Amino acid sequence: MHIGLIIWDLEGTLFSASPNSRSLGTLIDSRAALIRAFNEYGIASTICAATDSGKARAGIEAAGLWDEFVLPRFEAEERPESVRQLIVDLDMVPGQVLLIDDNPQALQRARALMPEIRILNASGEDADAILEAILVAQRRPWRTRSDIALLFGDQTRSVAHFSRLRPRIDFGKDVCQLALSRMIAGPMVDMTFPATLIYGAGLDYVDGRWPDLSDLLDCDGLLEACIHQFCERVTADRARMLVVLPSAGDMAIPTVQMRRRTIRFNAAWRDAAHRHANVHVLDMPHAQANTAFQFRCLAAAIDDWVEESQGAEQAKVA
Repeated sequence: MHIGLIIWDLEGTLFSASPNSRSLGTLIDSRAALIRAFNEYGIASTICAATDSGKARAGIEAAGLWDEFVLPRFEAEERPESVRQLIVDLDMVPGQVLLIDDNPQALQRARALMPEIRILNASGEDADAILEAILVAQRRPWRTRSDIALLFGDQTRSVAHFSRLRPRIDFGKDVCQLALSRMIAGPMVDMTFPATLIYGAGLDYVDGRWPDLSDLLDCDGLLEACIHQFCERVTADRARMLVVLPSAGDMAIPTVQMRRRTIRFNAAWRDAAHRHANVHVLDMPHAQANTAFQFRCLAAAIDDWVEESQGAEQAKVA
């Protein structure tokens, strides 16, 4: 059974051990490169570490790696039960998983609970050589074609992990840089969109996506004009787009202002979909935010839409 998922520890494994309790140590560059390479060959990476979540995220984001992981998990202590639950959440079985940790006792506890799991001591002298060998052995054609762009920011890989269409998803840098704020200067003529775009609209409902313009977001016109430009650009490329709308009732939305903004912006997207035949909207599935269950439901709904829309296109040609 080939490896489909790698579970990484952080300190002593992906980062050097740090005497500073408030930050991670130095990134081990060779292992960061391996994570990106494994992703390129369809082997997902996640984290299960006994590390403060704020400290961990800050360090991983500073290293430019946060978007490379699927549903990372941080807890107060290392427990093999957490590893097992993470494997279940990601629809894997232990025989498909490689667990990497610099703590031999943690590895053996995981092996005792899940005899089929593969383990690797990150502090071993041959650890990097073994990882390189695994990468070479696991290299296999898995992408059919890259004609789908999935745009959910740092949740993109988590959504894609559960998709039947994952081998067709384009994770390229150009696609990841797409943002509504880039429409202010006019349509992004320097970009070529894939034939199918799936866009999490809530990405651009937050101030941080609008450098120096966030004060204008709650005024009529700015976002609506950018939505119009975006839809016109997608139409000009003869692409089709599914816009996933966040729920204003989502308890993860922190303020009344953001709830009001969500209602208004969702309405703008619904109006745009009414005006453009190639633009469709989908309400985010009702589930606890940022959980495996929500991502699984969302991926299934996206897959169904892609397959149905492609079936309709083929029927027209026939």
